[in-house]
Amino acid sequence: VYGGSVWNAGSAGAELIVTNGTEATHQGTVKYQGDGTVVIASGAKFNLWGPALTCPWKVRFDGSGSLNVGSGTSDSANNVTGPIEMKGNVTFGTYSSTANMRQHLSGVLSGAGKMTKAGIHTLFLDNPANTWTGGTAIGGTSDDLTSTLVPKTPGALSRDDQAGRVAVNANGVLALPATGWTAENARTLMANGTIASTGTIAPWTVDGDAAWSGDWFTKKARLGHVDAGRFETDTT
Repeated sequence: VYGGSVWNAGSAGAELIVTNGTEATHQGTVKYQGDGTVVIASGAKFNLWGPALTCPWKVRFDGSGSLNVGSGTSDSANNVTGPIEMKGNVTFGTYSSTANMRQHLSGVLSGAGKMTKAGIHTLFLDNPANTWTGGTAIGGTSDDLTSTLVPKTPGALSRDDQAGRVAVNANGVLALPATGWTAENARTLMANGTIASTGTIAPWTVDGDAAWSGDWFTKKARLGHVDAGRFETDTT
């Protein structure tokens, strides 16, 4: 679906269904009207490609599927502002090798499924009231160079304080902004998460966010740069 197309859900709230084993790519300046739902069947892919492309509709994954980006390096690119329901394990990835791609998810993420952050883009979780329960994995897939997830707050990561809920795998980066996280939040996350030897937890200061202060503690983590405070590492 290319730029200039208009999807109008009408007053009845129509569904755009991506069937099993297929993929739908919305590119350029696709416009969404009304209160619709993009339904992703198990094994299907939904792709967004555009520097100013936003999907305000609800996105529902009825099984395992993926939401991928292929272009766009600004904060207005490839965004989903509607809620996302994950009934199965969902991969958030890329389908091009463009550097510095970004995507923001600002609607509530819910469901029993698992979130896997793959691909080389940076994915921002903006909503502080996310509720999905299947856990989170970052990196560790064959196409990863560096795969970065930025939850704006602890609530954006959904139940991060429970043991085993978050896994930072090989080449995965979990970046925490000081504007939404405290050092205590970060320590709780690190104590309960699973960190691979080549996984990284680091402060997020790329967009002019405040520098971190306070002490962090983690087990078996490769730690990123911190401007203030101290990292303590226990590798036992």
